[in-house]
Amino acid sequence: MGRTTNKIRQIFNIFLILLLITVVTGVFVWFLTEPANRDESFWVSMGAVLFSAIVATLFSFRIAWRSDKGRQIPYSFSQFLLVILYVVFTIAMAVANVYKNFSLVTLLLIHAGGVALLLLPLLLINMAALKSSGADRKEAQQGRANLAADSRRLFSLAEDLERALPSEKERLRPIRELADNLNYSDPNPAPKALEQSLQRALEALQAQGASLLKLEQEARMEGLEDLLTACTQAKRALEERNETILRNK
Repeated sequence: MGRTTNKIRQIFNIFLILLLITVVTGVFVWFLTEPANRDESFWVSMGAVLFSAIVATLFSFRIAWRSDKGRQIPYSFSQFLLVILYVVFTIAMAVANVYKNFSLVTLLLIHAGGVALLLLPLLLINMAALKSSGADRKEAQQGRANLAADSRRLFSLAEDLERALPSEKERLRPIRELADNLNYSDPNPAPKALEQSLQRALEALQAQGASLLKLEQEARMEGLEDLLTACTQAKRALEERNETILRNK
């Protein structure tokens, strides 16, 4: 709820800034324009400034609400920068119209060209963003498959350990819990160092479990503490990974 409120505040603040810019521009242009020259071209200029402010607000809403991370940040910033440049363009044309007094047709053609110059790079950036988003989805799918595979291996290890140490089933429960947590963890990748740390911890746990199963019955109890320690370390590595992903969203 707090995150949603912050996003709404960000959007509202940007809206107020753009509204202030629009009002100030309108006031200045109004007083700079002679009453006899407040014709259709004047109102088209004012309408273009208002339109650009609305477009910029909508883009800020999209960026803040989706809260893109990682590879999406440069695309969102580039799109918003282009829209802000369009706002500057409409303000400049409104001021230029005061002194040049463009005809309605000329002004409409200029603004149509401005919209075209805005849309072309926006479309190219959006195509690049879609390609990057597809790569992110593929990476998330691979992450989900990797987590599911690790979870299955741990469940299998837990079953083997419970059969080997039936009297210690309750103490072995953390391994099942870790396997379950892996299965329901966020599939999006964490920083590479954290992912590698988790994999090392899981491999150490599985190696410890495999070694324990090879021991004689009497010696298995001695290796149980090391196994539970390895499980705790893997759990901490998973928690750190998941917390980092959650903070970055």
